[in-house]
Amino acid sequence: TEPADPGEIFDNSLKRTDYIVLAALLAIGAAIVLGSLQKIVEEVDETVAAAAKIANSVAVLPFVNLDTRPDTGYFSDGITEEILHRLSTIGVLHVLASTSSFAFRDSEETPTAISDKLGVRYLLQGSVRRDGEYVRVTARLLDESGFQVWSNRYDRKLESIFVIQAEIAGKVSSEIVNEIVPQQELPEGRTTENMEAYNAYLKGRAYFDSRSGDWKNEAATAFDRAIELDPDFAPPYAGKATLVINSNSGPHWEEARDLALKSLELDPELPLGLAALGLTQSVLGENERAIESLRRALGLDPSLAIAYTWSTMPLNNLGRHDEARAMAERGLEVDPLSPVLLRNASANANNRGDFDRAEHRLLRLTG
Repeated sequence: TEPADPGEIFDNSLKRTDYIVLAALLAIGAAIVLGSLQKIVEEVDETVAAAAKIANSVAVLPFVNLDTRPDTGYFSDGITEEILHRLSTIGVLHVLASTSSFAFRDSEETPTAISDKLGVRYLLQGSVRRDGEYVRVTARLLDESGFQVWSNRYDRKLESIFVIQAEIAGKVSSEIVNEIVPQQELPEGRTTENMEAYNAYLKGRAYFDSRSGDWKNEAATAFDRAIELDPDFAPPYAGKATLVINSNSGPHWEEARDLALKSLELDPELPLGLAALGLTQSVLGENERAIESLRRALGLDPSLAIAYTWSTMPLNNLGRHDEARAMAERGLEVDPLSPVLLRNASANANNRGDFDRAEHRLLRLTG
């Protein structure tokens, strides 16, 4: 336009036709947004509910903490995870990792809905109540329709908590495979008679899994405390190894490997110890050895979902990209709702130009 003359006054107010145009644009924009949101909701619902159920599959939901002290929820989580890991060692079972099953903590969804979303035929629920030196664990097994297949209650001294876990796992497995599964004693290094050391280890795991607040220092303090209370208890060494490898680089990787090796010295078949060793071997350039360690870990505990993600690192380093992709997919079968696995799978798909799959993973993560 031509320059205005000095002092010239213009009427810049909106006219009636301007308001009509703006209203039309607003209506069009709202329709586009609502349509897009509806599409996302439909795709999320379709994606999350699309899990196909695998035979002999079970998800262990987080046992409810009935302790009068609410800050002891890590204790019931620890029992849940120990039961889950024991079940996962039974080759004929398909056991979901804790990340996916723990996503339904305090959920108001029906057992049938949870079963459908996780793609499992059985759900194990329960509760834990501590009272002084005693603990009461209740457990019940539900089928995919919500029908209670089996239930039991265990009143034990806290010193026999590992026996309780073995009992529950044995009961559940026998209901699923229709035969009595022999209960095997845990290696000496995987148990401790010092319940304070066990509590400290569980606290460390809880902080590490939460990734909130000052979780690195809190987890390190808890793992160190567990090691101080019982130097022969293997899991805290493995826990601290994973913490170090996620917190530092360079010389600290050697420290992480030493911690992983110490856990395996105490318990040569500790899955988390083998997985942590494989991760440190990978970052140190020992890719073939890393793959072997991680495969041993998964052979002992197929539900250790993070080990599938860690396995992709040495495989990709060796140019074995198809195998790495298969490991990532297998991890999502075991732990379909894991934010870490979904995020990594989406990034990998995006990097190779498979944008549809990347979007699919992100929609599932959103759901």
